[in-house]
Amino acid sequence: VDTSANRVGIQTATPNTTLEVVGTASTTNLIVGGNGTSLAGVVAGYCTIPATTVTASSTNYANCTGATGVVSGDRVFVQATSSLADNFIIQSASSTVTAGTINVKILNTGMITGTGTGINSFNFWAFR
Repeated sequence: VDTSANRVGIQTATPNTTLEVVGTASTTNLIVGGNGTSLAGVVAGYCTIPATTVTASSTNYANCTGATGVVSGDRVFVQATSSLADNFIIQSASSTVTAGTINVKILNTGMITGTGTGINSFNFWAFR
């Protein structure tokens, strides 16, 4: 504790910020900024969709499986990797009742030929 600077250090005698933790920190409830929504968990990784047909200028849904740690009610964010063809855009994503599965809505812009997404892995982040 550095009372002159109002700083607390865990595993450090010279904290550089109000609270500095050197090592792994864990909490069951986190509020960032003091006024935000509390977070009870964060998971990240990648999941995989099967080859999915999306007709030009339309949308279709696919289940992205292998999303370890994602459960129903999580807020999820998905990012396509470079393996997704340029004519496809992920429009939305949501957790499902099946643990480890994220449902994604994919748009085919119709800008280039092709209706098959192929098998693709996406990066995900889920917040509870």
